[in-house]
Amino acid sequence: MKKNFRLCTLCGNAELEEFADFGRLALAGAFLKDSAKFNEKKYRLRLGFCNHCYGVQVIDHIDPNVLFRNYFYSSSNIKTLSDHFAELADEITLKFINDKSKDVVIEFGCNDGVLLKPLSENGITNIIGIDPADNIVKKIDIENIDIINDYFNVDVSLKIRKKYGKAKVILANNVFAHISEIRNTAESVSSLLEDDGVFIFEVHYLGKILDEMQYDFIYHEHLYYHSLT
Repeated sequence: MKKNFRLCTLCGNAELEEFADFGRLALAGAFLKDSAKFNEKKYRLRLGFCNHCYGVQVIDHIDPNVLFRNYFYSSSNIKTLSDHFAELADEITLKFINDKSKDVVIEFGCNDGVLLKPLSENGITNIIGIDPADNIVKKIDIENIDIINDYFNVDVSLKIRKKYGKAKVILANNVFAHISEIRNTAESVSSLLEDDGVFIFEVHYLGKILDEMQYDFIYHEHLYYHSLT
C-alpha cells in the first residue's frame, strides 16, 4: 500500500495508506442530459486505511458546498425509506421520549423531513431539523418543526443549546459517513446531548460492502465505510 500524507479524519493521528484508486470519476446522481455529459466535472477517488483506528475512508475530500448545497435526493420519494423512518419514529418515541411536550429531538442531515414528519405526528413538539441543502429543506412545512439551513457543527450546536436547551435524542441517518469534519460533528453531538440522551445514526456497514462486493456504494459523498471496530 502507498503512503498518503493526509491524516486520518476519524482519529486525527495516523497517515492513511492508500489501497484503492478509482481514478477520476464524476459525482454520483447527476442524471445529466446527453448533451451535458461530456462536460461533466470529474474528481479523484481513492480509498485509504488508517492503521491507528482502522478507519476506511476516502482520501480526496470535495468541498461540501459542491456536494450538498443543491441536492438532488429527496428521501420521501422512496417508499421503503419512508416506511422505515415511520417505524423508526415509533421506536424512538416509545423507547426514548419521556415528555413529548418538553424533550428536544434533533436530526442533522434531515433532508426533506422524511423522519421528522412521523416524529411530529407522534406528538413530539420540540423538533429541529438541520440540513445544508437549500432546495430540499424548502419542502418541509410542518408547524412544530424548526429548520436550520446549515451544516451541523460546534457553532450551530451552541446556538441550538442556547435557544432550545440540550437534546434528548439526536439523529443522523445516512449522513454520518458524509461529513469531512467528522470530529467537529462528534464534538457537537456530545456537547448538545442531555446526560441520559441518545445519539442514533445509520450508516452503510463495511462488512456488507466487502462481503457482497457493493463497490457501487463507493463514491465521493460516502467518505467513511464504518465497521464495528
